[in-house]
Amino acid sequence: MVQCQFFVAVKNRLCRMQPRTLEERYCPTHAPRPEERMPCTFDPSHMVLKKNFEKHLAKCNQKPIEDHDQPVYFRRDLNTTMSTDKPRISLTNEEIYFWKSRIEGIFASLPEISTEILSHPLVSITANVKHTSQHSSLLAHLAQNCLVDPNNLFIEFGAGRGELSRQLNRTLPLPSQFLAIDKKRPRLSQVNLIVNDSPNSRSQKIKIDIKDLDLRKAIDQIFPEERRGIVVYSKHLCGQATDLTINCLINAEIASRLKGIVIAFCCHQCCSFAAYPRLSKQWLQGYDIYDREFNILSQLSSWCVDGLRITGSAGYLGGHSSGLVPTEREMIGRKAKRILDYGRLEALNDLNMEGRLVQYVDKEKSLENVVVIAVKRKT
Repeated sequence: MVQCQFFVAVKNRLCRMQPRTLEERYCPTHAPRPEERMPCTFDPSHMVLKKNFEKHLAKCNQKPIEDHDQPVYFRRDLNTTMSTDKPRISLTNEEIYFWKSRIEGIFASLPEISTEILSHPLVSITANVKHTSQHSSLLAHLAQNCLVDPNNLFIEFGAGRGELSRQLNRTLPLPSQFLAIDKKRPRLSQVNLIVNDSPNSRSQKIKIDIKDLDLRKAIDQIFPEERRGIVVYSKHLCGQATDLTINCLINAEIASRLKGIVIAFCCHQCCSFAAYPRLSKQWLQGYDIYDREFNILSQLSSWCVDGLRITGSAGYLGGHSSGLVPTEREMIGRKAKRILDYGRLEALNDLNMEGRLVQYVDKEKSLENVVVIAVKRKT
């Protein structure tokens, strides 16, 4: 297979799309003809030929849907309290050192995170080792916690192409049911391929923002005939999407059916106080962290995956404005992430779940290497 040779800097890899012909080096989106293409109004991540622009807008998958045309499980802003936009806060060096000390103090009071790097015997580690090793460990954690039961309904939030669900289906001894949720419709989706691998399984993907999802209505409409136990999982559920997912589960009032949750976190810098769960906010407020302080904590968490630490760019060679070296910034960012994650554990009480944080792969596989594993609280 010929692969597009355009280097996607933010993902540190080549584009995974294919050129139109074997002779071309780039896919249509990255072909070197910028004067002929322009970004889509609804989703600037893809480009459109200027001559086809109006026609594309009429049929684009990312075109917003009017509320009255939405499915029955759409309820605008059900799972958030207000706008999730947040201002960027500029900190002086004095404030940065104050927050460094504050973060270290809070972190020191938290339990240590255990390292449990597992592998599933039925998941093959392909050439994309980083990707498949994460899948393998997550599926092994699902199995270890007795959540891989084909009688469950498996729900993947932030499913993307649905690769994790397809891998999960391949590990099941019997057919099952899958619901994949994402606010976009990515190309090369694998959700529909689940029935190719297991013809008696059922799979459905719905396009909706988690903040607007009434999960109970979605389940009742798509799988109305059964009341199965529910297992929720995701790999790298971005920023506030994790918090919206927790709120979504709470608002759906499905705690009695919920068997377990396995969600790998990422992008804490995209979290917002508005989306952060109720009990999580209360826990942070015990440390005098409110709206503005939350935004600072979220902002500093980005230092954990700071590209300057890896690339040796001009910003790194010239030193960071804070005066902190890359390893110090990474440590502050990592501790800020864990504080936000421990707050999320508190919210699981609303679901009668007991959770813990686990490092599920090593840092070389992913800097975003922590997962929450939650099971029904023992009575």
